[in-house]
Amino acid sequence: MREYIDHLGYVPRTAVWETTLACNLNCLHCGSRAGRKRKSELNTQEAFAMIRELAELGCRRICLSGGEPLLRKDWPRLVEEIAKHGMIPTMITNGQKFTREVARTAKDAGLYTFGVSIDGLEHTHEFIRGPGTRTRVFDAWENAAAAGLQYTAITHVNSMNLFQFPDVHEQLVDAGVMAWQVQIGRPSGNMMDNDHMVIRPRDLLVLVPMLADLIHKGGTRVIASDSIGYFGPHEELLRKQGHLRLPFFAGCMAGCRVIGIESDGWIKGCLSLPSRMDGRDDFLEGNIRDRSLKDIWHDPDAFAYNRRFTPSMLEGFCAECEYGRICRGGCRWTVSTAGGGIDNPYCHYRVIQEEKARLKKASGAGLKAASAFLAAALAAAGCQKAQQGEFPYDSGINDAGSDSGKKMDSGQSEECTMEYSDPDSSIEDAGRRDSGCFAECATDCPTDCMTDCNTECNMDYCDYCMDNPTSSSFY
Repeated sequence: MREYIDHLGYVPRTAVWETTLACNLNCLHCGSRAGRKRKSELNTQEAFAMIRELAELGCRRICLSGGEPLLRKDWPRLVEEIAKHGMIPTMITNGQKFTREVARTAKDAGLYTFGVSIDGLEHTHEFIRGPGTRTRVFDAWENAAAAGLQYTAITHVNSMNLFQFPDVHEQLVDAGVMAWQVQIGRPSGNMMDNDHMVIRPRDLLVLVPMLADLIHKGGTRVIASDSIGYFGPHEELLRKQGHLRLPFFAGCMAGCRVIGIESDGWIKGCLSLPSRMDGRDDFLEGNIRDRSLKDIWHDPDAFAYNRRFTPSMLEGFCAECEYGRICRGGCRWTVSTAGGGIDNPYCHYRVIQEEKARLKKASGAGLKAASAFLAAALAAAGCQKAQQGEFPYDSGINDAGSDSGKKMDSGQSEECTMEYSDPDSSIEDAGRRDSGCFAECATDCPTDCMTDCNTECNMDYCDYCMDNPTSSSFY
């Protein structure tokens, strides 16, 4: 699918700019290890020059990120400069300093929308970010609404919040959040020190159908980031919420349509890619203090992992996969933190195929007996909707590759209380307590209790298309 990128042309339509590494929080999953500003961050005039170069290169939107962008005193001037050059200014903030006055200043400067990070229900969010931080997020949204600003939410999926998404979704709808981007938390930065929070590949069998259900429910646009999905039963539905409008994932756009800028001028294809904070420099393409952004962007040797991609670069499962030429191994950030080569374990299609192979191996009398046990256990718990040999909801195992998988009986509305997790994990237990989920997992369950903790079993996914007014909110 590199031909598709070549046809589009290498234009940095979206820039995500770490305006400062300074931050007023110390989040457990922060991929940047934010806290202190870098030694020599771009000053205002250098920033203005970079903004002008981005406009000349054809950039359409610039997202001010961090660290915490509101800690940079000249942030209103940066917003004004972006708007003056005909680009859309957006912002990602932790929401702790977004007062009524800040909201009015942002509106007057021309900020189009701003996103605030939300990490689950109250106990979970504050375990990750600190006491009182979640209340201030909702205050920030109220302040934005009062100023006439549009606002969004961003969540990193981890083992603490995985089962809380239906509850969080309901709260975001009530708060008037217009869009919600969900992405997988990966072991980089601070999360390398908290790798117990990283979800397992098989958790995609819970996450993807859950997101599909929330998209169907509506109320706020749920956007699965490029780290989630790839050619499973809900692929078209997930991709239609994003900015390319293709019915499938066409591969990572880092260094092709997206550019990441660190606060001291270093350029990457995507701001999320590992860099010096992770002890790596293989994704750094140059510094705008040494040569122009135009020269860096048009360097024939730059961003080679995408611009020079060939199928021979794929390894393992990805090398044999029929979709490998199209997705090119998925999100480069995810692949880069999962191992050495391009062999992505966090691929929905791959997880489904591996699970089908595991179930096939376990087929026969043993599986039938275990399935009967599962059905009895669910019935005893008051969750009478598991059918022998089926997953409790459409995880994609029954019919990978289409949306025609088996669904639960639509007349069954009682909530499922089984868990797909390790019951001894105190971190995961903390998150499940927030969702009010305490049920035990049936022993030797052939599906590993692959049922959502707090979502109704009678999900009915549908595939529909809407306009996407929020595409500029996220890259």
